[in-house]
Amino acid sequence: RSWRPILMLSFGFIVIYVKFIAPMFSLPIPPLEDEFWSLLNLGIGGYVVGRSAEKIADKVTIKK
Repeated sequence: RSWRPILMLSFGFIVIYVKFIAPMFSLPIPPLEDEFWSLLNLGIGGYVVGRSAEKIADKVTIKK
């Protein structure tokens, strides 16, 4: 539950660094492989589904 936001923030930082920070300050730009973008797509999809499942789980479970 708490690792998803940290992982998505890490992905966000990598994208911001490669696309904005590194070119602006003439820093080395690491190449982002196709696998990175696939993992990012999977991560975003998993994040959305996971959050939806957490919200629905409270309403579906039987509370005693």
